[in-house]
Amino acid sequence: MRDRSAIVVGAGHNGLVCACYLARAGLKVRVFERRARPGGCAVTEEFHPGFRNSVAAYTVSLLAPKVIR
Repeated sequence: MRDRSAIVVGAGHNGLVCACYLARAGLKVRVFERRARPGGCAVTEEFHPGFRNSVAAYTVSLLAPKVIR
């Protein structure tokens, strides 16, 4: 059997889930991320000394309340 491999660009939540599914399917997976840590928009960053915020937290407020529930 031939070895198969995959490259996933971006270590956000979608990229990490994709990599997991590919690995479970038997592929050798390598994930590339331009930032120093994984997480994409779900990561919390310090934007000013002592002040931290989730990068994309505001997007939750854009969802309909029915979707959030």
